[in-house]
Amino acid sequence: MKLLGCIDCSREANKKVLNGFVFCIPYVIVFFIGFWFASKGQKPDLEIERYPKILISEPHLYIPDTIEGLRHWAAGYTGAQYTLALRYASGDGVIQDYAEAVKWYRRAAEQGHAESQHNLGLCFSEGKGVPKDEAEAIKWFRKSAEQGQADAIELLREIEGR
Repeated sequence: MKLLGCIDCSREANKKVLNGFVFCIPYVIVFFIGFWFASKGQKPDLEIERYPKILISEPHLYIPDTIEGLRHWAAGYTGAQYTLALRYASGDGVIQDYAEAVKWYRRAAEQGHAESQHNLGLCFSEGKGVPKDEAEAIKWFRKSAEQGQADAIELLREIEGR
């Protein structure tokens, strides 16, 4: 009789463990799908904005290394646009092309990406990829500084101190 009671107890315990395991399966699958796509330099078909906590909580950690992967992600992610612009500006993995860098900086900057706004201002200030234009440079430095970007704040102080 006692032995039977123990078997019943273990069955209940097994049900709890099994239910907990079954509950975790979808989360594990979604995690591995995101990891697999990230390792391939691709963006999964899931909308990242709708599933930020489930798929990847820190998307900037999963930006792909390949230019093709970056271009794919750049369709809707400012961090990838900024990274792509940095690659073109530095010639990292591509032929250095400031005009292409400016294109990607501008896309991210127009969506409010502070570092892109700062770097776009630098491009206008130095005439890299665009004609030199101090007024346009100051405009982008101000937008970046309004978001607390330290380098842009410092540059505006220097410009206004002249």
